[in-house]
Amino acid sequence: MNILALSDLHMTPKRLDANRRGDLAPTLIARAIDHAIQLGQKPDVVLILGDCIHNADSLTALEAAQAIRAPAALHGIPLLAIPGNHDLPPYDFAVAFDSLPGLTVIGDIGFFLNFDDFNPDGTPALRPDAAFEALAAIRHTHPHLTLVTLQHAPIDPDHPDFDRINALHTACRVTLSLSGHIHTGTAPEDRQGTLHYTLPSIHRRPYPCALITLDPGATPAVTPLNLALPHHLSLIDYHAHTQFAYCSRTCDTAQIIDHAQAFSLGAQGITEHACQLYMDRQYVMTFAWQNDPAPLHAIWQTPQRGRMKEYHAWMLRWQSPFTLIGLEVDLLKDGALCLAPQDTRGWDYLIAAIHELPGITDSHTQAQAEAAFMRDIEAFTRHPIDILAHPFRYFLWHKRPTPTHLYRPLARLLAQHRIAAEINHHQNTVDPAFFTICLEEGCKLALGTDAHLTSETAMLTPHLQTLAHLGLTTRPQLDATLLQPETLKRARP
Repeated sequence: MNILALSDLHMTPKRLDANRRGDLAPTLIARAIDHAIQLGQKPDVVLILGDCIHNADSLTALEAAQAIRAPAALHGIPLLAIPGNHDLPPYDFAVAFDSLPGLTVIGDIGFFLNFDDFNPDGTPALRPDAAFEALAAIRHTHPHLTLVTLQHAPIDPDHPDFDRINALHTACRVTLSLSGHIHTGTAPEDRQGTLHYTLPSIHRRPYPCALITLDPGATPAVTPLNLALPHHLSLIDYHAHTQFAYCSRTCDTAQIIDHAQAFSLGAQGITEHACQLYMDRQYVMTFAWQNDPAPLHAIWQTPQRGRMKEYHAWMLRWQSPFTLIGLEVDLLKDGALCLAPQDTRGWDYLIAAIHELPGITDSHTQAQAEAAFMRDIEAFTRHPIDILAHPFRYFLWHKRPTPTHLYRPLARLLAQHRIAAEINHHQNTVDPAFFTICLEEGCKLALGTDAHLTSETAMLTPHLQTLAHLGLTTRPQLDATLLQPETLKRARP
């Protein structure tokens, strides 16, 4: 069983300060789940070990519970939560979070939820005899069940029931005891066969949580995770969308930039589909304008040029040394960019993308599609392009074989024209073999989440895995390999 455990969300309507981000509580849960999935370990259960909210008077039980439970519900993952000393009264908490004290069995694992009392100063109170008796009774009626206990306050020497709880855990053959409360956490410790682990607070950077693998009869394996990126790597995501995209779901520019800084990106690039800024949703998705650009050219002659003028003015508000602004551009049939002449200036960079190949339909052969693909790549090289987005995704999306024999010709062409190849895992299959060839040919790489949700901001876990596969893990290696802002063709002075 894969257990995702986290503690001390301290959910607040607004951030407490720069280092305590209780306002990110639902996002932290969503990112933790996505992080685990990207590691190939989708959680079977999510555990929250107390202090779900920071102030019981600042949020209603329903508001807090709905926001906190939503990410797990979206993935169909059960969520168990226990109250801490900051939380709602036990009855309100139990109803709101659908988590009752006592035993909950999921698969082959029994989770015993302790709803402990706390003193006014936040220290744990003595645990009632009924809680001890309940756990002992469960062991009696379930002699072979693997037991995990959850409590907010750690069972350490400062706990008033330290000796009694340890003795109970040993007698009941508890496999794993999970706690929170102490924001720094403590390392896993084996005590007479029970592994005790106190998780650090997830609402403080680097937003730690843990993946725990637990199978009946086996020793728990704890893998600590940090949701923030390694700060020292200063990574840049060149590809995140905005609320202007028709294909965006919850993107918000201000929140993306805030999350990018919170999760330790070195810089954030914001881009948008130029074609979607010019045309309405229905027409742009036909891609008919690639083969017949007359309607597009007519839009270029209007003062607002669809939504392009509005978008550019909006993005100039956010442009900064941390926030780079760009456009994702497609090609027209004649090899021109889908970009009006008056809209070529004022951007930090351009990303080339092949979503459709002009003149190619599903009835054309693979050889014809490959020839058109290289034709369009060569056309892009005649323009000031900095990055090629999702290089071979066109073939995946059109259910065609990926032409691996084009890896080296493409990498060589990109290197010759100083165009970086984007590592992009968004609805895409990334082949490290292509990027290995890029490195051999001297082609720079760029990272792109292609975020269409605010919660996807800075989600570079699979990108880091790809880089590690390529042997790139240190800051000097990455600086020498990844596209740097100062080398952009439109680099600011």
